Amino acid sequence: MDSSHGVKDRLYAKNISTELAWAHFKNTTLPRRVKENLKGQEYWRKCESGECGGELYEIWGTKLKELGDFGLGIGLFFHMDYILCFAMLLAGIINTYTMAYYMSTDYQPTYPDLSFSLFGSAACYFEQVCTSAECTEDTLGDNTDYCNLNLAQGILDFCTTMMLFLVVYFLGVYQRKMTEKIDMSAQTAQDYSIVVEDPDDDATDPDEWRDFFSDFGHVVYVTVAINNEELLKILSEKRICMYNIEIEAGGRNDEYYRALDTDNEMKRIKELNLWQRFAQNYLGASTDMVYWHQKLAEIHKKVEKLKNLKYRASKVYVIFDSEHSQRKCLSEMTTGLIPATLEKSNHIKDKHKFRGKNVLKIEEPAEPEEINWENQNYKFFYRIKEQSLTFLITVVIVILNAVIIWLTSKFSTSLPAFFISLSNSILPVVVQAITAYEHHPTDSNFQSSLLMKIITFQWMNTAFIIYIIEPQDELLSEGFIAQISSILWADAITSPVLLLLDIPGRLNRYILSHFATNQLKMNSYFIGTSWFLAEKYAGAIKTVFVALFYSAIYPAGLYIASLALFINYWVNKYCLLRLWKNPPPMGDFLALLSKVYLALAVLIKLIVSLNFYSYWLVDNCFEVTNLLVISTDEFVQKKGIQANVDFVYTECEANLSKNSNPWSFTTFDWMTRDQEKLVLIQGISSVVMTVIVAVVIFGVPFVGFVKHLFSGSYKTVGRAHNKKFSEVEEIQAYVPQVEMELLTHPLLATDIGKLKTEHVSWKGNYDHFNLCSEEDLPDMTHEERVKSFSPCVYYPPREYETES
Repeated sequence: MDSSHGVKDRLYAKNISTELAWAHFKNTTLPRRVKENLKGQEYWRKCESGECGGELYEIWGTKLKELGDFGLGIGLFFHMDYILCFAMLLAGIINTYTMAYYMSTDYQPTYPDLSFSLFGSAACYFEQVCTSAECTEDTLGDNTDYCNLNLAQGILDFCTTMMLFLVVYFLGVYQRKMTEKIDMSAQTAQDYSIVVEDPDDDATDPDEWRDFFSDFGHVVYVTVAINNEELLKILSEKRICMYNIEIEAGGRNDEYYRALDTDNEMKRIKELNLWQRFAQNYLGASTDMVYWHQKLAEIHKKVEKLKNLKYRASKVYVIFDSEHSQRKCLSEMTTGLIPATLEKSNHIKDKHKFRGKNVLKIEEPAEPEEINWENQNYKFFYRIKEQSLTFLITVVIVILNAVIIWLTSKFSTSLPAFFISLSNSILPVVVQAITAYEHHPTDSNFQSSLLMKIITFQWMNTAFIIYIIEPQDELLSEGFIAQISSILWADAITSPVLLLLDIPGRLNRYILSHFATNQLKMNSYFIGTSWFLAEKYAGAIKTVFVALFYSAIYPAGLYIASLALFINYWVNKYCLLRLWKNPPPMGDFLALLSKVYLALAVLIKLIVSLNFYSYWLVDNCFEVTNLLVISTDEFVQKKGIQANVDFVYTECEANLSKNSNPWSFTTFDWMTRDQEKLVLIQGISSVVMTVIVAVVIFGVPFVGFVKHLFSGSYKTVGRAHNKKFSEVEEIQAYVPQVEMELLTHPLLATDIGKLKTEHVSWKGNYDHFNLCSEEDLPDMTHEERVKSFSPCVYYPPREYETES
C-alpha cells in the first residue's frame, strides 16, 4: 500500500487552506490575552492553552510588567535585560574620557587611520624596526615608545567595576522583591504544597498520605508519583506515532484506523530508494504512513512488556487547603537529607514519622507546570553523577574547540574570528542535545544545567581562548581588537537578525507546509519555534561579559553591549509574541542564578584589567642601538626601512609573557608611575573582591548545602494568606502530564476521574489527551490501567468537614 499517494490523501488535499493554517497559528500557537473586570477595574489576563477568544498581545503596547504573564522567569529576564542595558550605557558614559584619551595625541602622537569599529579603542600603532643588521622579514619587530597608561583612565575603570558590583547586588535585591511581590499578589499551588522526596516504596495509596498529613489541616490533593517513567516514554512515543498517522491520513478516517491495525502489516507498492531509506532510518525525515505503522508495531511490543508491572512510589505531592497548614507542616517536619536517609532525627516527633518509623524528607515543591513527571524517580546523587558526566563532555568539546581556534590562528588572523562565530551558532545546539540526556525533576533544574554549560562554552569561546592564544605583545594590535569588536557587533546585529529571520519556522510555514497533503498536516507546520529561556539568559550575560572582559582596551564595547541588549530586548519580545512556541511558566531560579554569573563576570573583568595594566605595552619594548642596518630585502624596503640609514634595535628586558598568577600586582622598574599606581589599586581590589565574591557565591551556598544535608532549612516568604486553595480561581494542582513537542496540549498521565479538571493547567479535551485510556492500553481493564499511572486525588473540603 502506497500511503503517500493514496486516494484519501488526494481527497483531503482539495480542502487545504493556508488561511486556515494561519488562523490556527494565530489562535492556537501565539499567546493571547483577554480583558476582564475585577471590582470595577479592568485588567488583561493571559489566555490558558486551549482557551478560546481574546486577542494577540501588542508588540509596542505590551508593558514590561505584563511580560510577567508568561511566568516569573521570563518576566525577570526582560527586567534583567532592561537593567543591564542601562548599566552598560552608564559604564560607557563613565569611560567616555578613556575613549577620548585613546583617540588623542597624548596617547599616541599620530593617530592611525582606524576603522569606525576601532574608534575609542587602545589600538596602538607599532613602528616596525630591525632587530638585526641584516634585516629581513623574519628579523622585524613591532616597537612603540608611546601608548602609555593614564591614571585617570584607570581610576574611571575602577569606578566602573565598583558601580557594576553595586548593580549586580541591587539587581539581586530587585529580583527578590519582585518575586515576593508576585508571590504575595497571587496564590499558586506552591504556596499550599509540600513534596515528600523519600516515600516508602509501597506507599502508593493517596488516602494513606491524606490521613497522615491531615494532622496539620485539610488536605485537598494528593499526587503519588510512581516509577513508571519507561511506560510514560513508550506511550508518549505511541501518541506521536498516532498523531503522525492522523496527519498522513488527514484525519481519523478508514486509512487512519487501517494504519493502527498493527496485527496486519502494511506494505508499500513501491520500495523506497536509498536516499529515502537513509532519511527515514537516520534522520527521521521523508516519513510516510507505512513508516509510522511499522514504528507503532515496534512500540506495541514494548508496551506489552510494561503491562501490569508493580510500581513503587517515587515522590508524593500534597496540597493543603490553607497556607497556614503548609507552613506548619514544613516548620515541624523539615529535616536534612542524611537524617531522613538514616531515619534518625531528634526534632521530628514520633507522630510525624510515616508509619511510625520513616523520617520523611519534605520540601516546598516547584510550581506544577515545572514538574517533569517522567523524571521523578531519579534521585539526587544519580543526577549529580549524570550532570558531572555531561559537563565533562562539554569541557572536552570546549578544549577541542580551543585547539581548532589555536590552529587556525597559525594560518590566518581572520580564520579564528570566523570559526568562533560559526561555533557560537552550532555548539549551543550540541550543548542542548547533551543536556537533554540528563534527567531533571523540574524544568528549572534542566534550564539551570543548560545555562551553566552554554555560559561555560560561550565565555571560553568568545573571551578566554582568544585571550590566552594571543601573544601578549599583540593585545593592543588592530587585528586583535577588531576581533573583539566583531563579536560585540554580532551580538548587536547578527544574532537579532537571525532571530527575526526565524529560518526553521519560516521554512516550515512558507515552504514545507505547501507540500502538505491535507489541512491537519499543514497545520502541523504552524506550531511555532521551540526555544529555551536559559539560552536567552546566557546570551545577555555573554554580551555583558565580553564587553567587560575587554573594556580596559576597548571601552567603546560598553556602548555596543548596551545597544545589543536594547535591540535584543525588542527582538526577543517580538519573537515571544509573534514567532515562538508559547512556553510553560517558569520560576525565578534562572534569574537568581544569572546574578551569580554576572558577579563572576564583573570579578573577571577586574582581574583581566589588572593583567592588562600590569603588562601594558609601554616604552622599553625595543631599545635603539648605535649599529646601522647594513642590508635589507625587498619586503623590508617596502616598509620604508633603508640600509645605512636606520638603526638596529634590541628587545627590552621587560617580561611580556602572561603572568601565571592573575592576582599578581608586582611592579617593575620599566613601569610609569601612573601604571604602578593602577596596578596596586587594581591588584588590591581584585584580591579583596575575589574573597568577597567567593564567600557570597560559593561560601553561602555551601553552608546552605551542608544545612540541606544535616538539618534542612525552611524560611517563610511574606505572610500567609487566609484564602483557601479551594477558593482560588484558576489555580493548578500537581496533575501528572507529559509535554510533547508536536502536540497542542500535554498528555495527562493519571486517572482524571478523581480530580477536578479546572485544576489542570490547560483547557481542552481531557479524555483525548490522556494516556490512562483504553486507546493507549486497550487490553487492560480500567482498574489495571489506573495502577500503572500516578494517582492524583481531590478531596473536597465538605468531605473533610463532614468527617470532622
